[in-house]
Amino acid sequence: MTLKSSGYVNYRPKGMTVSDYLQDYETNTLDSMAKFSYAIWLHVSELFNFTIVPGEFTKWEKTDKQGPMVNGVTRRDQDLSGTAALFTAYRTEIVSCAAPYWPFRTCFMFRTQQAKDIKVNTFIRPLAPNCWCFLLIVIILICAEFLFFLNHENLQNFWEKFSVAVLLSIGSLCQQGSAFLPNKSYYRISFISTMIFSLLMYNYYSASIISSRLNEPLNKMNDSLLSLSKSEMKIASEHQIYLDYFLQGKDWETKTFYKKKWLKIPKAKRYLLPSEGIRQVLDGKIAYHTDPIVGYPLIGKLFNNQQICELTEVHLVPPTEFCFFVSRNGSFFEISKIALLKMFEVGIRQRQVKRWTARKPLCRKDLMSISSVTIYEVAFALILLITGIFISIMICGFEYLTFFRIKGK
Repeated sequence: MTLKSSGYVNYRPKGMTVSDYLQDYETNTLDSMAKFSYAIWLHVSELFNFTIVPGEFTKWEKTDKQGPMVNGVTRRDQDLSGTAALFTAYRTEIVSCAAPYWPFRTCFMFRTQQAKDIKVNTFIRPLAPNCWCFLLIVIILICAEFLFFLNHENLQNFWEKFSVAVLLSIGSLCQQGSAFLPNKSYYRISFISTMIFSLLMYNYYSASIISSRLNEPLNKMNDSLLSLSKSEMKIASEHQIYLDYFLQGKDWETKTFYKKKWLKIPKAKRYLLPSEGIRQVLDGKIAYHTDPIVGYPLIGKLFNNQQICELTEVHLVPPTEFCFFVSRNGSFFEISKIALLKMFEVGIRQRQVKRWTARKPLCRKDLMSISSVTIYEVAFALILLITGIFISIMICGFEYLTFFRIKGK
């Protein structure tokens, strides 16, 4: 007995037969769903002693709602579906699902890089708010203490004593020492204890900054087409026969993405080959839509560990199970159902899934390299420096004007 099957094949070389191509493991990431289906049907044919004649189709007309494979099974031009497919409510009336068998999903892949905004929290976050309040109180107490001790030093007036006390406090807390040398022993003991306190606080602060920077998680986008449609990221896709069907889904999120994002892309820029699309993902230029079975091997070859950890996925088709179709109420339905369930129970299905799918590249955080500090991370310190310089220039100018006014009088 001979049974016909036909499935979607897109990358078959011209000089290779359909049967040889569907068993070619060197190109296992191309047309993997059709190759997996053919491998399963070969096991079934060996179990029941019949012959499988594979066929292919490469086009799906826009006016055809169900596709050539489902129509072929419905008209009984073919006996079995050569590719697993989605089992919709309408298809329940025209074909039968032998078993849900193939794990399927597609997603937009892109890199989530560090945000290009000024990070104020990097300098404030290492200490809790109550620690900052406590540190401010300690600074005021140290200034008052130094001001009290300076009454016994050879300084002229109160403002000179006050400025020296403030500079001593800030200099000791910032580990900068002091330009004023106290003569009294109690003053020196107080200054040394302040330096020791500032050394401990400085070590806590610097250690907390390093720890927070190393452990700072990437602000990745939610797995939501709505979030992707609101972003300014460019998108492209692998040319897939079922892409238009899924893009025109009935849920509001897919509709929003289709109208606000997909239709605004020129048709010439909508599709890229997987090799080119993944390379542009590596450069951080686009979000590329593809089957992970096609994308993961390319990512594993091109991306380093840091870039793999930055990889983000937004699903167009969430993880689901595709079915093998046979003719509705056909004579092969029970045979296919029993055989596929047996393939599932004895582990053949799991083995073939592992063989024809691709594993996601592993993000090893223990190999994460230390990235350079960006200008956005030190921008707050630079702004603080420039603000201080600007204020000092204004005060200097004010003092000069006051001096010349008094001198003129």
